Amino acid sequence: MFRKAAAYPGFGDWLALAAAIAVSLLLYAIGKEHRAHAAVFLRGTLLYPYRLVMENAPPRDELQTEMASLRYQLATANREVARCASERVELRRLRTQLDYMERREEPLLPARVLAVTPIRQGEQLTLERGKQHGLYVDQPLLGVHGELVGKVVQVKERESTAQTLRHEALSVMVRLERTREVGLLRWSPLQRLLSLEGIGLDETVFPGDTVVTSGHGRIFPVDIRVGEIVSVRDDSTALVKVILVEPAADFDRLEEAFLLVPDSTLRE
Repeated sequence: MFRKAAAYPGFGDWLALAAAIAVSLLLYAIGKEHRAHAAVFLRGTLLYPYRLVMENAPPRDELQTEMASLRYQLATANREVARCASERVELRRLRTQLDYMERREEPLLPARVLAVTPIRQGEQLTLERGKQHGLYVDQPLLGVHGELVGKVVQVKERESTAQTLRHEALSVMVRLERTREVGLLRWSPLQRLLSLEGIGLDETVFPGDTVVTSGHGRIFPVDIRVGEIVSVRDDSTALVKVILVEPAADFDRLEEAFLLVPDSTLRE
């Protein structure tokens, strides 16, 4: 017999083949009357280890049952590992939220995101908070790290609808944190980024600069982080800079958000 891993038979293979041929010729040569004795001899010597293993091996059905049991235990263990990993992620998320709520001076109301709905004008959220919790139209919505997410545009008894920054109808008055220059921020669906308008050519703006709310417009409080500049170029025809901003909020992983509410309207 040949080894599976070898491209050609090795010395051991040839030796085993020669031994098998020699035993076969020997049995043929000794005649019928001695073959039975020879078979008994081989069974008790050369074949004894094989017989010993086979006689003590469990039945095939028992082996299959044990293998099925081991597969079930392995699947159960893998499921438990996945559950523990998910709980660790959830624990980190809750700790982040608690830390943010403790650091924020304004009263905050956490709201679970029930649905993310893409529409023609952009993106809307359905929140598990409504009139009975004190929500109102134009209420600011923040992420778990204090970044701006959007604002409430419709309130029902038990739930509400919010527009995110990725909605064409939502514009925000912002300023550059480094220079304090004020501009208007709105969603650019073509670029899939926020467009910062109104910054003059003489202003020094760099990629990496932070954009925060200006407090103008009476909707969003001052200095809420909005995003970071990723692209700057001059538009000489309009005498302004063309600036693109990456939102700070991670909209693709948004499970919960925080509503900024006055003390008198905060209800758990």
